[in-house]
Amino acid sequence: MLIALVIGCVFWRAACIETMELNKIYNQDCLITMGAMGDNFIDLIVTSPPYNFNAGSGLGTKYNNTFKDNLSQEQYFDWSVKVIKECMRVSKLVCWNIQMIAGNKEALLKYIGYFHKEIREVLIWDKQYSEPAMNEKVFNSEFEFIILFDKNGGGRKIEQAQFERGTVANVIRQNKSKNSIKSKNKQDNHFAVFPDALPDKLINYFSKEGDIIFEPFIGSGTTALSAIKYNRKFVGSELVKEYFDIAEQRINAALCQTKLF
Repeated sequence: MLIALVIGCVFWRAACIETMELNKIYNQDCLITMGAMGDNFIDLIVTSPPYNFNAGSGLGTKYNNTFKDNLSQEQYFDWSVKVIKECMRVSKLVCWNIQMIAGNKEALLKYIGYFHKEIREVLIWDKQYSEPAMNEKVFNSEFEFIILFDKNGGGRKIEQAQFERGTVANVIRQNKSKNSIKSKNKQDNHFAVFPDALPDKLINYFSKEGDIIFEPFIGSGTTALSAIKYNRKFVGSELVKEYFDIAEQRINAALCQTKLF
């Protein structure tokens, strides 16, 4: 019975690979992309979701008129839970980068409690600098969280870890990129949150050559570029067409470069 189940899983994964084109990004909601994936189709997710800036203000970043980055705390919690559950279904491990701000504080702490059994570790990304706070009497934010979600097992052990005991700390000290991706529409300017070295480290910590990396919010394409650099396959999603076009251009250039060598 167990052998039959294992064989079935292998064939299911093979079928998914045939229908889901790899080394490609999709201009659509990540839930649609993941809906086409089988369980555990992905080896590792590295992502930074919308932070819910300007919640309740009517401002915030608009994502293709489908998702607005100004949800109520309840709406943001419900959306986060839905996406995290789907990420855990399709992937063996999820690296979820988030910064606690006024727009997501309640929802963030709530879903950390909600998923307490599935959280293996909370890494600290020490950016080593901070932008001025947006409001008076508020600390500048010099660090962000990277929450590691794993639906299997318990405790803090991460089965996919590729590093030796005692060699890696749970604080990643890496300067945040100050570059931004400029859109034709000024209100849609995309700030490149990830420095290249951050997904580089996470991909090398938790995956092997040939593994499949998924980025649900591909943005400017940095995670996919890291996957290419370290001989991993990738899939990505991006709602905003202008960001998608920028990411696709950068990714295609990197793929062409690899074919030259």
